[in-house]
Amino acid sequence: MAETDAMPEAEDLPLPTGRSWWAWLAGALLLLGLAAAAAVPVGLWWLAETPGGRAFVAARVSGLEPESGIRYEVGRIDGSLLSQFELVDVVVADLDGPLALIPLAKVDWEPITLLRRVVSVNRLEVPEVRLLRMWKLNPRDPEDPLLPDIDIRVGRFEFPRVVLEKPLLGREELLAATGRADIRSGRLLLDMQANSKAGDRLLLLLDAEPDKDRFDLDADLSAPVGGMVATAAGLKAPLRVQADG
Repeated sequence: MAETDAMPEAEDLPLPTGRSWWAWLAGALLLLGLAAAAAVPVGLWWLAETPGGRAFVAARVSGLEPESGIRYEVGRIDGSLLSQFELVDVVVADLDGPLALIPLAKVDWEPITLLRRVVSVNRLEVPEVRLLRMWKLNPRDPEDPLLPDIDIRVGRFEFPRVVLEKPLLGREELLAATGRADIRSGRLLLDMQANSKAGDRLLLLLDAEPDKDRFDLDADLSAPVGGMVATAAGLKAPLRVQADG
């Protein structure tokens, strides 16, 4: 491990996550793009390029109320909604209130692809995320698909500082993750790497179609004694797990 303040650097890699996160992130981005694409040219320019227009869109995103119970509050939007923009002071909330704090999220995307029902993000960079506790969501209908019904492509995502607050694991943990993801027609392709400051390391390749019960996994997990995984699992010895298939 590097010195105390050194953050683990994640390497380039072509991610899974729950339906709520991706479905409603996609919904928020879809709202941004459709609001821009459906407007007349003057209205489009106002929405995408002016503080008043971006404030209007931020308010609409903050008003989303998905069935899962996850909500997003956006302080403001900077930049251009037609290419590169920043979400500032984002609060992710669940049924019990604030769940995660995101001071800044940088998005480089291609809203024109929304005409084909594709959310195309070239780069998503989130310098810091603070996860405050475990989440509490509404029960999911088992008949609902696990993946969103809109295609999502993230060419590269970077989370260099993910802080897991003490209520999650009994002590504060620090992670970094990077990779890329593609959700298309009910299929998830994920290539990611994650590291913890305590020395844990995960390499993951996933090709999954959850609604067809098909999962192709290639994973390599290294967890030292005293690391995040070993501490959470109560292990007194290092753990190495390699899975393929």
